[in-house]
Amino acid sequence: MQNSGIKSMRFNLTEPDACPYIDGEIEQKIYLKLDENTRHLHDMLNQYGFRRTQNYIYRPHCPHCTACMSMRIPVAHFTLSKSLRRVSNKNKDLHKSTKTYGTPEQFDLLNTYLNARHYNAGMNDITLDSYYNMIKGHSGLTQLTEYRSEDGTLRACALVDYLADGMSMVYSFFDPNFSKRSCGTFMILDHLQTCSQQALSYLYLGYWVDNSHKMAYKLRFKPLEIFNNNKWGLVE
Repeated sequence: MQNSGIKSMRFNLTEPDACPYIDGEIEQKIYLKLDENTRHLHDMLNQYGFRRTQNYIYRPHCPHCTACMSMRIPVAHFTLSKSLRRVSNKNKDLHKSTKTYGTPEQFDLLNTYLNARHYNAGMNDITLDSYYNMIKGHSGLTQLTEYRSEDGTLRACALVDYLADGMSMVYSFFDPNFSKRSCGTFMILDHLQTCSQQALSYLYLGYWVDNSHKMAYKLRFKPLEIFNNNKWGLVE
């Protein structure tokens, strides 16, 4: 890291664990706890490829691999392809609202999503309290966007952080029965529109691993930037 302020920070290191994206690789992360006095650190570290989970901000620090790279969309240059336009049109019947707090209804949908799409993943043991902590357990401004069908049923939800230069999609989840609607892609499109309306420069999408089928959907958004070798650059 080139920033002297970051070099002086005291980070913690997680214990080695199996990588969820690349078979046979070992995963480790460096992390820092966030509190009411550290919002500026959230913004600054985000510029260096870090990402928030609950009240911690972290970055991969794996012993033998550098495949995980932070990814963002430069909002002003985003182009809507025909396939993405179809996704947007397919979900026009969903009703959107925003909240700054979590609910048991959201938590139930999250568990349904995790059990169907990410069984045995790291979040499967999440509790209601820890879910609430994802929303309120740090110093930044967090918003939840809910998407409901016409009968009022909650179908999808996105948890995002407002940053100095944009929005970061912390986590999104949806009704597995709505998979054919490409809800994950739709929520990115919807937040891109929000960023554009609010003159925000970037929408951060978390990490990207080349050749990972779990993350291939992110390549539908053009142009894309990744943080590699301590700088942001366009994906070729």
